[in-house]
Amino acid sequence: MWNLLVKANYKSLPLKIYIYLVITIMGFVLIPLNVFFLWPLVHDQLKEDQIKIEQLEVQVMELQNFLCCHENIDEFMLETEKYNAQVKQLLPNEAKTGEFMGELAAIAEKNQLVIKGFKPKTLPKSGKGYEEISLELIIQGEYFPIMEFMKALQQTTRFNRLNSIKLNTTPHGLECCMNISIFYVTGRVD
Repeated sequence: MWNLLVKANYKSLPLKIYIYLVITIMGFVLIPLNVFFLWPLVHDQLKEDQIKIEQLEVQVMELQNFLCCHENIDEFMLETEKYNAQVKQLLPNEAKTGEFMGELAAIAEKNQLVIKGFKPKTLPKSGKGYEEISLELIIQGEYFPIMEFMKALQQTTRFNRLNSIKLNTTPHGLECCMNISIFYVTGRVD
């Protein structure tokens, strides 16, 4: 074949012309194919790969920083488990209003208060991964023990929110009507 292209043989000149013509046509077909089809695909793929590489580099940096901060993984895991247990206690995956009421009764007894009424009220589902239960609580006693009760309410083992409070005077002291919300997580499996 090489002799055909290089050798000055005039008998094979028409064959040489056909071969050069085929090579030229293939070049004119392949160059636009590369320019308009293959290069843009390769360029887009390179951009996507570069973004993935940058994301992986960020993850590697985060892992390296994490390892620098937490050299002993066992200690970190114990600390994480402790915090997870605390979160599960603050936000259980069941309503458990009875346990919370028992805790409130103990706080009221400690502060020499009388629980006059208790009424739980389930609110509509939020769909946000947690649910809220509203509790109407009526306690009776003196002013300072009621204030101590509200301070202790903030320190309970359950996450809660004091929505409203009403104080009324009665012949037996103050009557305090509180609206408290407690929360629980939905969809979490322990």
